[in-house]
Amino acid sequence: MSKKEIKNGTWILRFSNPLLTQAYGLTGLSWMAKHYIISNIYKGRIYSACYSLDSQVEKYRNYLLEMMRTGSFKNSVNIPQEVRELTFVIKSVPRSIK
Repeated sequence: MSKKEIKNGTWILRFSNPLLTQAYGLTGLSWMAKHYIISNIYKGRIYSACYSLDSQVEKYRNYLLEMMRTGSFKNSVNIPQEVRELTFVIKSVPRSIK
């Protein structure tokens, strides 16, 4: 698991396992409702996977943006066909709001 703070109190969590992959078939609406429970021994919460921030998807998106900026088609990056990590964006909620 990796954890990166992207803004004060907002984190990207990436869970990965080289033995597990998930098909990245983003057709229809079923892919929008992938929920997972992240827990420790005391409590768990349900989170939605954030496929748009998957590292492979980010690489593809950055390639497309660079291609648009420069007009260069030198390197080829393919759209991912599977996800090798589960990415979540989690925002800390102050205790007074809970």
